[in-house]
Amino acid sequence: MRAAVLTLSLSLALAACGGGGGAGSTPPAPGPSPTGICASGAAFVVSADTSVDVGKTATAMVAGCAGAISSPVWAQTSGPAVSLLSAKSQAISFDAAAAGTYGFQVSFRDPAGVQQTVPVSITAAAPASPSAVTVRGEPSVFSGGSTSFRMWIPAGVSVSSVRWEQTEGPAVTLNTEDPQRIIFAAPSVGQDTRLTFRATVTLTTGATDSDTQTLLVQALPTPPAGQLFGSSNPASRVYPYRATSPWATQLSNCVYSPALFFNGGTTNLCTMNTLPLLGQETNGAQPTVDQVMNRVLVSNDWMGEVFERFLREQDTAGDFRQMLKATTAIVIGGRVRPSFYWSATGAIYLDANTVWLDAAQRDTVSEVPDPRSALAPNLQYLGLWRYTLNNQQVPFSVPLNSRGARPIEQLRYRLGELLYHELTHANDFMPPAVHLTVNRGVPVFQAIPASLPSDRLAASFPLASQEMFGLARSKFFSPGTTTDLQNAYTPLQVGGTFFANDRATDEYNYAIPPGSTPQTSREDIAMLVAEFFMSYRYGVLRDVGFTNKPAVINSGNDLIVAWGQRGRAGAANIKPRVQQAIGEIAPWLPAGAANTLPAPIQMRAGESWTANTVLPTVPGGSFKLTQLEDFIERDRVEFEWMLNNRNYGHGHWIPPDLRQIQGGLR
Repeated sequence: MRAAVLTLSLSLALAACGGGGGAGSTPPAPGPSPTGICASGAAFVVSADTSVDVGKTATAMVAGCAGAISSPVWAQTSGPAVSLLSAKSQAISFDAAAAGTYGFQVSFRDPAGVQQTVPVSITAAAPASPSAVTVRGEPSVFSGGSTSFRMWIPAGVSVSSVRWEQTEGPAVTLNTEDPQRIIFAAPSVGQDTRLTFRATVTLTTGATDSDTQTLLVQALPTPPAGQLFGSSNPASRVYPYRATSPWATQLSNCVYSPALFFNGGTTNLCTMNTLPLLGQETNGAQPTVDQVMNRVLVSNDWMGEVFERFLREQDTAGDFRQMLKATTAIVIGGRVRPSFYWSATGAIYLDANTVWLDAAQRDTVSEVPDPRSALAPNLQYLGLWRYTLNNQQVPFSVPLNSRGARPIEQLRYRLGELLYHELTHANDFMPPAVHLTVNRGVPVFQAIPASLPSDRLAASFPLASQEMFGLARSKFFSPGTTTDLQNAYTPLQVGGTFFANDRATDEYNYAIPPGSTPQTSREDIAMLVAEFFMSYRYGVLRDVGFTNKPAVINSGNDLIVAWGQRGRAGAANIKPRVQQAIGEIAPWLPAGAANTLPAPIQMRAGESWTANTVLPTVPGGSFKLTQLEDFIERDRVEFEWMLNNRNYGHGHWIPPDLRQIQGGLR
């Protein structure tokens, strides 16, 4: 059984709080408790499970009661070794894999700024029967943020039913569309608060088993007027990966802080004198990996470790370091979704789901879905894409219900493609040619040139299909608002006529947020550059296809291709567009680099998306539909529009008041 939670207040007095399930029969759960973790008058509280069953999740946390806790660090002091992937957060959790007493200590600054160190011990005991369920997830979240927990059932265990319930804390609404996972928004709280959830499984034998997971909801200070990371897209907890970085203070204050605001012409966004572009620091030279890592913010150390390893092992040509010169910082977060570049801060924000290498790392990444889930349901076609290598689809994801791992080489396809895309945005808004000449006394968005590479691309090689522009407006920015004419379009009309006769490489090339002036797609250049680099560096080719839209899709065999191509960026009428784009975005490449793109291969109309994996030979191969987030490019453009209907500048959100400022919305 999981025993009572051990709580230590400022006076280090002991008190029993909370409770939970364990192996064997589970009694009915009590209703959510309104009482908080903080005792009356306490400045802080350290809380932990006193004991758990082997095979269950153990949790410990430090809560601020009279104010915020800062600089928390957990360390294990005794017992069977565990990996603390959230060691620099206010809460930790781990699987108790072996019996014994696990000792820890947490060091932090309390609300008065006094350094504290408090010991914690958790005992794990062997249960009467093996564990049939373990709950995992990141054990802390900012007030108002969304998060998730997943129950994991061992292979070979036969389950007849599962149940989730909340047993402590302010009640929240649980999304259980996936029965083995809950997604919910943390309550808005004025003081650090503990929530507890129980997952119970009933086996086909009639026996039951349960596990609990405790969550610390961290209170935030009163938001400033004009808060930039507000309730609809709140900042999540991050910290400088390198505490000794010369930019650590600026990163904490300038990039992903709930304190950032723009209100009535007043802002605390940092200027480039305070936090310069990476290329300004290097005076235009290619940054070293160490210089890049000095600009990284993470929500868990492993994210920085994997990213650094990726740069050292996979960025052998230096493309990513060259492109990162246009940024001020790199944020990698377990609750950043979707990934985006933002000209307000000059930083890129990466979803840690693109970075993890093993199941334990993925446990710390929220499963809250990309908010853009309504993809024009009344249209009669699907627009699909994938990357292929030697007639096989390159792996982009691991099934959510699998505790699989992936080698770092695999990250080149997902993280690499994402970086090429988002860093093209950064180098579009702040082109390499201007890094050393712009006014550094203003924030990045105010220094953006009047004419961008994407503007010049649209002037030299404009996209012509008004039908595709209209579909992109409906599909990416106003889901569910397609017209009767659009709803009547067939897959062959869209793919074989509107799209095939123009010179875009994907539907997303046509994406222009409503209200943007000039009406230039910033996604067009990003899609071209990313597809080029994936072919140029990794030899993978991008498929784009238009298929039917059956009511039920079991596999790619159900999707019949009306029109499609592999490697469309290599088409004769598209290569000049690619060459102009990379000439401005990646000037270190040799002249004529776009000529390395192979000619496109036509898909076989009338055959399935699966069958068209192998081109141009006999049908074969295999294809497994990826998650929705892998079908649509994860970019903040439509994310912000759908959530807030806000104004935009240069394809990315600029606060409405910035419309009147030079370099804002044009």
